[in-house]
Parts: sequence; C-alpha cells; structure tokens
Amino acid sequence: MSSAAFVSNSPLLRQRRRSHAGARVLCSRHSPPTPPSTQLLSRLDALTERTNTVKCPFWRRRFTDTLDAIRQVLTWAILTRHKSILPSSLLPCAPTTAKTPNLPIDTCLTLIQEDFEKRQYYITGRLTTEIYRDDCLFDGPDPDVPVRGLQKYTSATAGLFCRRLSNVQLIHIQVLDQNRISAEWRLEGALNLPWKPTIKPYTGCTIYTFDQQRLVKSHVETWSVTALDAFVSVVFKRFGAPPAASIEQILEQRAASDPKQR
Repeated sequence: MSSAAFVSNSPLLRQRRRSHAGARVLCSRHSPPTPPSTQLLSRLDALTERTNTVKCPFWRRRFTDTLDAIRQVLTWAILTRHKSILPSSLLPCAPTTAKTPNLPIDTCLTLIQEDFEKRQYYITGRLTTEIYRDDCLFDGPDPDVPVRGLQKYTSATAGLFCRRLSNVQLIHIQVLDQNRISAEWRLEGALNLPWKPTIKPYTGCTIYTFDQQRLVKSHVETWSVTALDAFVSVVFKRFGAPPAASIEQILEQRAASDPKQR
C-alpha cells in the first residue's frame, strides 16, 4: 500500500470525515428556512434571465423593465418592514409605553375599533400601544418571516403607505371569546415610493389574541389576495384576483345575507 493510500484510509482521517459529514447534516437541519421574500426574488432573477431568449428587442426591453419595477417594489417593501435583517427571535423588543392590563374585552374591542376608524393604524402605524405586549407577534401573508415586537411593527407600518392616498376601512369587528377579537377590513391606496404606485384594493381579517393580563400577544391577519398578487399587481394591474368591491358594496352584500349586520 502506498503512503498516500495509507494516509487517506487511516482511522483518524476516516473519523474526521464522519465528523465533518455529521456537522454538515446538523447544520442543514438547523439552518433557518429560506424566507418567502428570498424565494420571490430568486424567481424574478430566473425570469430576468429568461428574457434574454426573447428575440424582439422591443419586447425584451419591456419585459426587463417590468421585472425590474417589480423587484424595486418588493425590495423596498422588505426593507421598509425591517424583516430581512435578522430573525425576529434574535432581535430585542424595545419597550413602548406603560401598559393598561386587564381591561374588559368589550373595552379592548372599542379601542381597536378606534385604531381603525380614527387613527387608520394600518396606514399610519398609530395604534393603542397600551393594550399590546411589547413582544407581540405580528404575522400575515407579507413576503417574509413574522415580526415580533410592537415598536418594529409600528415603525415599519408608518413608512409603508402614502397616507394622503391610502385608507383602511373597518367592515366588521366582534368578540370571538374572552381571549380573541376579530376584525374584517378593506385596504386601498398607494405605496410610499417616489412615483406612488397604487395597490389593488383587498380585504383582510385580523385576529387579536390576548394573554392572561388581557394584553394583545398576537396579531395575525389573512388577505383576500396572495402576497405575490399584491406585489405583482402594482405593475400588472390585471394580474391575479379582481380588486375588492367598494366598502358600500361589501356592506350591502352583508346586509342582504345577514340582516343582523344592518
């Protein structure tokens, strides 16, 4: 046996190889999943490469410009949301204001209703922080991981929409039980970019879950459109699902189907 073969087959070297292989498997198991935003950006990169196969220079330029506009909107939204810098579990939750715990659930409903109707909190980021935990979890279809932290959420939301051109309207709010409130809403407007691109009007539902001190510990929303639809339709207006009906039409339809909501 040659000296090189002997060294390569030595027990010590084989043990090191097994250790390195085990470490790679362990790292792959515990590595964080790829965020949806990264997946969307990767798809855009793949589509951009495919535009090189378009023979017509006119259409090749149009496709490239369109994909670039979508990338700008998506990248800006991610940075505005402060979601892609570090995992939320690694970031400290800064304190906001003094809390007002143990309020009746109906009082909490009234405060959330005012956050919609008076403070437009989905547009402005201004909500009643006294009834939220500082480490409240905010989750939804946004193209990235959830946000944990009241201050992170309010700061990001405050810079997302153009306030002059945007609004959120409350459709219905109710107490589900002593620990949960649900709110249905409609949102439309423009992103806070220099050219103020408009977004497709859509509806959503937010579930507010309270802890034992009657402070909101999670704020989980669902949308009537997908995250991909919401961002791509900024450029392609007819992409995806149709825009949500007006608030008047929604309320009329609900009144017709459920007389109790008149």
